[in-house]
Amino acid sequence: MSTTYLNRLLVIGTPGRVNAFRDTMRLTLKRRVGQTSWDEQVPFSLERLAAVTRMRGPGNYVVEPYSMSAWPIRQVTARRAEIRYQFETIDLEMPPPIKRLSRHMPDLTFRLMMHCLDDDCPQSFEMRAGALRKRSLSDDQRQQYWQAAGEKCGLSGDAIYDDDVATFIAEEQMREDVLNVWVTGKAPRRNWWNRPKRRLLMDEKEWAVIDLEEPLVQPPSRKTSRR
Repeated sequence: MSTTYLNRLLVIGTPGRVNAFRDTMRLTLKRRVGQTSWDEQVPFSLERLAAVTRMRGPGNYVVEPYSMSAWPIRQVTARRAEIRYQFETIDLEMPPPIKRLSRHMPDLTFRLMMHCLDDDCPQSFEMRAGALRKRSLSDDQRQQYWQAAGEKCGLSGDAIYDDDVATFIAEEQMREDVLNVWVTGKAPRRNWWNRPKRRLLMDEKEWAVIDLEEPLVQPPSRKTSRR
């Protein structure tokens, strides 16, 4: 059974370095499904990550992320800017490749929130120049988020965990707070749902089926009769 991870990535540095990072990591793919072809933009490409970090060989991040969103560069001060991404990976934990990427871009800071969607324990990582720090929430802390979500929704007990709205409230607050654990002073509140998503997993599955069926529906080639 495959495991899905939700990832939120912040990349922080000088405006020039963040601009260069954005340009380096994005990729245009030539896609074709059936008789339709198009150019697909991948804002944070795992293929580009593998190239930058000189990782080679089969299985080295050749499948691009799913449900990807990207935000414009935000200039915080004259010498500090950030860009952020949200995406899902299947059976791929992102801390090791991001840590490797940070070795090749030592003047950037990478902050990653990774949430395995099979549990309620999002984790936070800060990486710079190959060094990694990790934080997560304790069981008691996570329980406080669920109780607060239950109070907002007028729920208690197991009903909190069975309610979609309460689950969204609890998990979103945990994700945002654990990502901001590295911030000193007032932490920013970010909207992670106001950008379009690219490479939806359900679309990719449907297109894979179309690709498999395409050879089966082709008309037979016309043979020239011999006289």
